[in-house]
Amino acid sequence: MTYRNKLLLKRAAIVLGILVLILIVALLIGYSYLGRFVVYTENGAYFSFNGDPNATAEAAPSATAPVSPVLVTGASILEEEVLGEERRPLLAADAVKGILLDYDTLSDGSTLNSVEISDDAVNTLVLEMRKSGTGILTNAPVLDLIDRAVKQDVRLVAMISCLDDSSYAQSHTDNSLKVSGEALWMSAEGTYWLDPASKEVQEYLISMIDTLVDMGFDEVILNQFYIPDSSMIIYNTGDSTREDILIDAYEAIEEAIGIKCTLGILVTDRFEGHQAFDVAEHIYVAMEDGSQVRSYVENHPDYYLNFITTSHDTRFDDYGKISSEKNYDTSEGSAQSGGEDEDDYDEDYDD
Repeated sequence: MTYRNKLLLKRAAIVLGILVLILIVALLIGYSYLGRFVVYTENGAYFSFNGDPNATAEAAPSATAPVSPVLVTGASILEEEVLGEERRPLLAADAVKGILLDYDTLSDGSTLNSVEISDDAVNTLVLEMRKSGTGILTNAPVLDLIDRAVKQDVRLVAMISCLDDSSYAQSHTDNSLKVSGEALWMSAEGTYWLDPASKEVQEYLISMIDTLVDMGFDEVILNQFYIPDSSMIIYNTGDSTREDILIDAYEAIEEAIGIKCTLGILVTDRFEGHQAFDVAEHIYVAMEDGSQVRSYVENHPDYYLNFITTSHDTRFDDYGKISSEKNYDTSEGSAQSGGEDEDDYDEDYDD
């Protein structure tokens, strides 16, 4: 082989090597680029050029997992159940079996150590944490009882007096119910009442509810949360009825507390109901006549009802029952101790 041929062969080898190197680089670049379009599935891999090449490769479409159905019992469904917030599950209305301890018993505190809440038959503890014009109870025996209830996984419910509040009314006269001449309206019990339409009053109630939530309560019952029906009250309702005003106030409070706790109301006149009846999450009805409990439930099929009663009538046992040692009547919404005749509950009240 001549020198010239050897030189040509050497140059051809160099060119071929360069071409091979270029091909290798091109393949690496192409693999890197096309790899973004590879979709891996359990059945293998394939290219998909229908989408953002910078997006992360996703698995091929598969059957959608079934969604668990949401159980709705009347008005008991709450937003947090749908959103899956981490809270204690709500009890079905007919499963509630609890006891109520009134404000005087709690404020005394001497008998609270003997309160038995570990029995399986008791799954709800209602504590009257505030009555007209007082502060929220924070004495040591009450806090110990709350701690025991939390450890036993008992549902904690606080009851508070709301609009019957002489102390706040006297220091916030602009936010109180009045008679002609701008004097404060006084109830038959000698107390002054707050105006539920007032934003300051609503914030006042919201702050108390927030305090109770921080203490461990799952629910708050609003007692004395209505506008008294008195011709003496000078109340500029405009085109709104008293019911409209109270419903607006309830919904404003409910929106503010959000999913932090459930909001209930106490109905002490089962005939007249309550001005915020239709929007309340839970309704607690003071009732002593067991012969009427079934018809009452049947007449209110779309409401979450629990009954507060001193009665031992077994006809209450099929429904949400809160056993109490105190009867609740509607003499301006105040609680009365002792055992009134059942006829007292057959009168028309101003609730």
